[in-house]
Amino acid sequence: MANQVDYRDPTPNNFPQDYDPSKVDSRVKLRSESIKHKQKGKHTREAMYQALEIGSVTANEAKTTAINTASRQDKVDQSQKDFEDRYNKQIAGNTNIDETIDLRRDSANNDFKTAKLRVDNIEKSVIYNTQVSMSSATNDIKTALTEFKSTLNRNAIKILLLQDLHFTKRTDMTDGYQLAGPLALEHLGLAEQLTDSIDGVVINGDNVHGIENKDITIKRNEQVVNNVKAVFGTLPVQITLGNHDDNSVFLKSQVLSLVELESIYGGKTYSYQDYAESKLRVILLSGFENPETGGSTNYYRDSYSIFAQEQLNWLANDALKVPAGYQVLIFNHSPFLGFFNNKPYSYMTNVNHDVLMSILMAFQNGLKTTVNGTNVDYPVSIDVDFSAQGAGTIIACIFGHEHRDVADIQMLNNIRGIQRGANIAVGAGRTIGTVSEHLVDVVEVDTMNKHIKLNRFGAGNSLEFDY
Repeated sequence: MANQVDYRDPTPNNFPQDYDPSKVDSRVKLRSESIKHKQKGKHTREAMYQALEIGSVTANEAKTTAINTASRQDKVDQSQKDFEDRYNKQIAGNTNIDETIDLRRDSANNDFKTAKLRVDNIEKSVIYNTQVSMSSATNDIKTALTEFKSTLNRNAIKILLLQDLHFTKRTDMTDGYQLAGPLALEHLGLAEQLTDSIDGVVINGDNVHGIENKDITIKRNEQVVNNVKAVFGTLPVQITLGNHDDNSVFLKSQVLSLVELESIYGGKTYSYQDYAESKLRVILLSGFENPETGGSTNYYRDSYSIFAQEQLNWLANDALKVPAGYQVLIFNHSPFLGFFNNKPYSYMTNVNHDVLMSILMAFQNGLKTTVNGTNVDYPVSIDVDFSAQGAGTIIACIFGHEHRDVADIQMLNNIRGIQRGANIAVGAGRTIGTVSEHLVDVVEVDTMNKHIKLNRFGAGNSLEFDY
């Protein structure tokens, strides 16, 4: 029969060496040696059937491994497909190449260096935004505010001025700061009631008191910034630094750097805002920008007010390049060198203020010139040319910092300086819980009739004049 074993080949085996004996499964090797050398048939047969069973086990193991490998490969393939689908939908399918750039810019056109920084800023807004309100305001204050709103000039551009908020929650201070410092956010709540009556906002420095540990002072600055955004919404808001905002007045070992401050404030702390219907440009300068020199803070804001090359160049070749017929109103936290003798802070050193004044004078007179500074750490050389533009109009330069109203306007090189008081309720005549707790100016500018009024709510008096 065909399937019967036919022993008819008398020649010895002559198999080629076509495999590596060292790679034979050790279990099979043990049995094959028995088949080769055992004398009794029962021993060789036992070795053969065990070798066959081992082969079956090995085959099943290989099959299981293959199935598992296939399953894992399917998962890898699906993951790759999901990634490709996501790429196609979210990136390849989006033809807007500015998507990432747009993500780094918020609704107020503040640019963040990365998308993460913007997201972090949003998270901080959620964490640190205190719901400001007038809940603590007395009926007398609410009534007075309603009456104040009725005095605002409907025909003027109205800029709400808040300065020297000195926000803090530290309670171991003297001179009334322990009571008045925490009220800054409540004062913003009151200011919110004016949003339907104003055109823009200037926050003019010393936003926090700067008397707490660095991480807390960072939080205080963030609270002010985020509450200002929440309160004033879509209104144009300009905000700058004072000498207290970096901690250097009280804690020089824990000073915030300019990079850290700009991260909190969303970029440069100088800006301008146009009110085209009245041909008015409001310029907010940053007299306490104080860029670090050599990577360190050598000029602390507590006693140095510095204008550096970049800001001064921006002022000369951008901010003061106004459209025809525009008038300019300037704010800065502290008085420029020469105004009001910088009282009561006679120790303040002003760097490149003379350069700043030269630029303002060139603008006002329509001149072309080159201005140079003398400070070796903050060198300045700027070409200024207003000759084609012609003589410009500076309505006034308005300052805070000194916590006092000065009734008389000061003229320096034919430029007006105005000194106004502090929002924080400290000093003579300020009583918490009364209208005098507050001190807010609405700066009304009537460019048609060339008239300005600093309309005061709270302690002190209004100031107005023709220019």
